[in-house]
Amino acid sequence: MKILIVPAAGRGSRLGYDKPKFLYPICGKPLIDHVLNLHCRFVDEAVVVVSGDAFELAQEYFRNAELPIRLVVQDNPTGMLDAILEAGKAVREIHPDRIWITWCDQIAIQTETLDRMKGLEEKSDPAMIVPIIRKTSPYIHFDMDDKGQICRVLQRREGDEMPDVGNNDMGLFSLSLTAFQQLENDFSSSPEIGGATGERNFLPFIPWLAGRERVMLMRGTNEMETVGVNTPDDVCQLALKLCGENY
Repeated sequence: MKILIVPAAGRGSRLGYDKPKFLYPICGKPLIDHVLNLHCRFVDEAVVVVSGDAFELAQEYFRNAELPIRLVVQDNPTGMLDAILEAGKAVREIHPDRIWITWCDQIAIQTETLDRMKGLEEKSDPAMIVPIIRKTSPYIHFDMDDKGQICRVLQRREGDEMPDVGNNDMGLFSLSLTAFQQLENDFSSSPEIGGATGERNFLPFIPWLAGRERVMLMRGTNEMETVGVNTPDDVCQLALKLCGENY
């Protein structure tokens, strides 16, 4: 049994959109449809985290979804860690073997990447798998120690000094049930707070877990997989890549 957690409580204000961000349309369909269509053959159920004021709209939108959807609410925008933790009750009820997490705007992930991540799970069942792309001007970077283990995460949005070339994540993660329980019960009690945003961040959990369990980095397929839909420029890039249209 595998579930997908999709934090989707953000607003579309930076995109000039007056509805929940997960409904922002690219190539004729909302972001959340791109995400669920991509993942539906890999997972058995999705837990979508929405804001309180979007709950009724989301209920209606997902009423006839092909993939079973559970909706949970994040009332306060305190960070991605708290968004993911809102799915904890569903995780405890479903008791899946693995939990995938992806952001609602990561629509350029390739099926090839998901196939390889699934294969790594079946082969070695690590505590966590983190797909990355080696790229210039990274937004996120994972530092490695002399044993090749993740020891630190740097985030441009938090004001960290970034390398010219780095190991950028793609907003996609695979966790064992035990790793999720460690996130919920141990790490979340004293998480790292973002220096610029003041948010409770999820990404510092990765080096924290790597100091205790086996965390595997996995190369992604294409640099475009690292692009989320945050600005009009992102929209133009992804629309051109995914459907050959200029916005």
